[in-house]
Amino acid sequence: MEKEWQQQEDQSPEGENLLQQHRFDQLMDHIQRDRLKKLSQPGITVSWKIAASVAVIFAFGFLAFRYLQHREDSTIRLSWRYVNAGNNANRKVTLPDGSDIWLNSGSILRFPEEFRDTIREVFLTGEAYFEVAHRDKHPFIIRSNGVSTKVLGTKFNVKAYPSFENVVVSVLSGKVGVSRKNSAGLSPVVLLEASQQVVYSRKTDQMETFFLPDVTEQLAWRNGKLIFRNTPLPEVLSLLQNKYGITIRAGKQFESCQVYFEFGDEPVDDVLLIIEKLVQGKIKKDANGYQLTGPGCR
Repeated sequence: MEKEWQQQEDQSPEGENLLQQHRFDQLMDHIQRDRLKKLSQPGITVSWKIAASVAVIFAFGFLAFRYLQHREDSTIRLSWRYVNAGNNANRKVTLPDGSDIWLNSGSILRFPEEFRDTIREVFLTGEAYFEVAHRDKHPFIIRSNGVSTKVLGTKFNVKAYPSFENVVVSVLSGKVGVSRKNSAGLSPVVLLEASQQVVYSRKTDQMETFFLPDVTEQLAWRNGKLIFRNTPLPEVLSLLQNKYGITIRAGKQFESCQVYFEFGDEPVDDVLLIIEKLVQGKIKKDANGYQLTGPGCR
C-alpha cells in the first residue's frame, strides 16, 4: 500500500509540476554551461591567434633588422680600389682572385679589396685587356658604359671610353656573354667565342657581332702600337691625347672623317702630320694644345 501510495503521490499534479520544474532546471543549467563553454572557446582561440601573430611579426621584424644591419655593416666594411693608368702609360693590375688586367692609357678600373660574394664584379672606364682566373661558381662581370661582360675564365679586351659612340668587346679565348642595360633592364646575352667581337652602338642601342681574322690587332696597344681601321677621327684624336698626354681640338666638320693607318712609338709631331694629310687639314700648336682646322670631311 505504501509503495502504491508513493506512486500515486508522484503522479499527482503537484508531483508532476515539481518533476517538470526539476527537469527544466537541469535543462537550463546544461544549456547555460554549454553556452558558456562555446563562448569561452572562441575567445581563447582568438587570443592565442593574436598572440601568435604578434610573435611572428616581432620575430620577422627582428630578423629583418638584423639582416639590414648586417648588410649595412658589410657595405661599410667593403673597401674599393681605384687604379688610373694615366696618360702616356699602360698599367697592369692583379686582382685579389689572381686575375690580371692591363689598362690602356687614360683608363680607370674600380674593384673591391676582396671578392666576398659569388660574383666577381669590377667597373671599367676606358680600355683594358683581361686574363680572368677561372672560377666555376664565381662568374666575373665587367660593368662598362651600360654594357655587362660576364665570363668564368677567359682572355678578352673591352673598349668602353665615355666619349666613344661604341663599346667593343673582343675575345681571344674562351667564351664571353655580353648584354646591354636599357630602360627595360638587361638585354638578352650575346655569346662570343674566340676571334669574335661584339660592337654595341650607344646611339642606336643595337649590338652587332663580327668575326676577327686577326684578333691580336685589338691588343696592339699593349705594346705601344695603335691600329686604326676606318676609325672615326674623334676616337683617333681621343686615343692620341691619352697616349701622348696632349689636347687636340677639332671642329664638327671633322666628325664624319674616318682614319685608316697604324703607328708605334713615332714622335707626336710626326703622327699629327699624318693626320693632317689624311683629313686634308692643318694642325697648329697654341697655348691650349693643338688645333685642327680645315674644310673637314663630307
